[in-house]
Amino acid sequence: TSPHPWGFDAAVEFPPHGLASMQLTNEIERLNSAFAGNVWDYVTAARHASARPWPDYRRFRGVMPGWDNTPRLQNNGQIFVNTHPENYRRWLTDIVRQTRAHLPAEEQLVFVNAWNEWGEGCYLEPDRANGRSYLDATRRALADGLS
Repeated sequence: TSPHPWGFDAAVEFPPHGLASMQLTNEIERLNSAFAGNVWDYVTAARHASARPWPDYRRFRGVMPGWDNTPRLQNNGQIFVNTHPENYRRWLTDIVRQTRAHLPAEEQLVFVNAWNEWGEGCYLEPDRANGRSYLDATRRALADGLS
């Protein structure tokens, strides 16, 4: 949506808000019968986000390494499955390339949600399960997107 009617010069994407994805809620085995949230496919969401047409207003793109807000919302959480550093790297690479193609150098910003949003399963910060994989994927995506 254009930010101009509200007096703003630009918009910024803040995934997972506004993402289209394949819902997998009914296709997975539930470990908790009280779960009333949704399960989404990360790869489909990234693919749809990358395929969005470039708008006629300034929009700064955004990506996320993952999302699972069940620690905050418990049985009403939203979970993205199939998150993996390589899937994140591909999405970020696409967005960096699009940003370079559509925005002047001084406006080439890409936002990552988030560095350490542990309560929503959305973080680049190293952890025991993935080590530095998401940071390494970010480095590789920037190198690939800038080449």
